[in-house]
Amino acid sequence: MCLQFVETMGIKSEFRTCNFGLNHSEPHLFVSSQWGHPRLYLSWRIFWALFHTSWLVGSMVSSTNVTSSPLGGAVWFIYLTNWTYLLLTTSAVLDAVIVVFVSINRQDIQNGFTSYLPWYLKVSWLLYSVVTEGSLHISALYWIFIFKDQDLTLLRFILHGMNSIYVLSNLLITAMPVRVYHVIYPIICGVIYTLFSVVYHILGGTNRKGDPYIYKILDWSKLKRTLPLVFLSTFLALPCLHLVVFFIHKGRIYLRSKCCHDNTDARILDSSNERTDSECIRV
Repeated sequence: MCLQFVETMGIKSEFRTCNFGLNHSEPHLFVSSQWGHPRLYLSWRIFWALFHTSWLVGSMVSSTNVTSSPLGGAVWFIYLTNWTYLLLTTSAVLDAVIVVFVSINRQDIQNGFTSYLPWYLKVSWLLYSVVTEGSLHISALYWIFIFKDQDLTLLRFILHGMNSIYVLSNLLITAMPVRVYHVIYPIICGVIYTLFSVVYHILGGTNRKGDPYIYKILDWSKLKRTLPLVFLSTFLALPCLHLVVFFIHKGRIYLRSKCCHDNTDARILDSSNERTDSECIRV
């Protein structure tokens, strides 16, 4: 039964080296909802682009009154939360622009008449892979380790709660695919931020309160505590979150195939192996 489930969901075909890349033979999936209704999907994209942009600006403005750090308002850029939310906002804006552009100028993509994935959809897919796991990761770290030492404000809820509500909702609505091997992208971002935090600590950087660390749980002067936590967070928590995201994505496709009865949607799961074969051959 387990083997039948794996075959039906197209999971076996995921474990091919070509799936580390950003190639896909059905670009229309990147600009549409799993559930149809293109006009509603366009409204969804535009709404969240405006929502995240407004809160990103608000977050940046709120940091301009920081006086405890020699960086002043620029201290905003040292936080992993803000790195992730900046990428999330960039992703939301890019997705909205792409959906509008494709609906006007690339009807071949929207109608499924081409199998070539243009560069801007690859960038969108890359950001999608990073911000989905990254946002869930940020929320988990914040509510487990940091929230107990802070008062909850609306801005903090947006950055550490609404971010995950959005990516989970987006995961359930968009038709954009998820690759198992794309876990490498959020891990790379995690490693980059870790290296940044180490260099920042060595150079004597402080947080917005003037403390000699960015986060208390990321205090590199306490190496025996911080190093195992960072290792587990990056190389265990992120892959686990990615697997959760992957199976939610597969469940979404399976549910869609059961809810509809037309031939096109009925072939969604059955054709997954064939699509992966053709993508690997092109690579």
